[in-house]
Amino acid sequence: MQQGALAGSGAHADRPRRAEGIQATELRHGMVVRSAGPEPGPAHELNHTAAVIWDLCDGRRTVPQIAAALAEAFGLGAPPRAEVAACVGQLRAAGILVGPFEFFEAIYCLNLDERADRWEAASRRFSELGLASRVERFPAIRTPANHHVGCTLSWRRMVAMACERGPRNFLGIEDDAIFLDDTVGVLGRAISELDGRPWDLLYLGGATWEQPADIPGHAALQAPRSLTCTHALAVSQAAYARLLAEIPEMDGMDEWLTAYPAIDQYLAQRVNDGFYRAYVVKPRVATQPELTFSADFDGPFRDRYTIR
Repeated sequence: MQQGALAGSGAHADRPRRAEGIQATELRHGMVVRSAGPEPGPAHELNHTAAVIWDLCDGRRTVPQIAAALAEAFGLGAPPRAEVAACVGQLRAAGILVGPFEFFEAIYCLNLDERADRWEAASRRFSELGLASRVERFPAIRTPANHHVGCTLSWRRMVAMACERGPRNFLGIEDDAIFLDDTVGVLGRAISELDGRPWDLLYLGGATWEQPADIPGHAALQAPRSLTCTHALAVSQAAYARLLAEIPEMDGMDEWLTAYPAIDQYLAQRVNDGFYRAYVVKPRVATQPELTFSADFDGPFRDRYTIR
């Protein structure tokens, strides 16, 4: 058995929750919901099945539990998990469920102290995604002779801080990451599909030296193969100890670099080895500007990375 196969069994489960301040009007075949307030948001008409799913999103049930409840309510032979995951993603994209970034218990942004301009630009992107209040700036380690060393040590320090603080997962974002126009919708579907699956790493983007493999029954998650870059990467608590054990502090970095040029290369190799259970969002919602100039990477979606 691969070491990562059961690693994420205790990871934070996705428990979709209805957004606050939502007005719901029942119809004969479902309901209409919209955000309340002085300027109500757009109305969303839900059919009967979607209305039941929305009602079951109480912040306590997981996606598999919602699917099981739906199967019982409608007398289905098997829980329609894929359909429920897709519906939950659509409801999140519509803004009537709490957004998918709530799945991450902590969000850190790597930023060098002298690059206040990049932190300001990243903060604008976070505001557009609705998560500015949740992102904690993390001072990156500067190593002018080899920036890969600083990036590796910065990620190690982030993992060590998460290990000390205790979040069951965290999302690390580098300050040059830009995002897809439909980030919330795509990520919502991916988080719903991830529920119940053991995981160590969740890539929101990356450089695809080999195309990720499709996963049967999943539309928004793929299995990465030789995927590099760490501009938007979530880490499960299940992987903290292994990462800290395998990535040295500064004293052992020279020897470590003879095996791995950088942390993203290390992760790619260990994912390929089966040491970490990893997934990548489809389509990739985060990228770096230079990756959008190549058709082999994120070029096909270049015009859709509008949150920049």
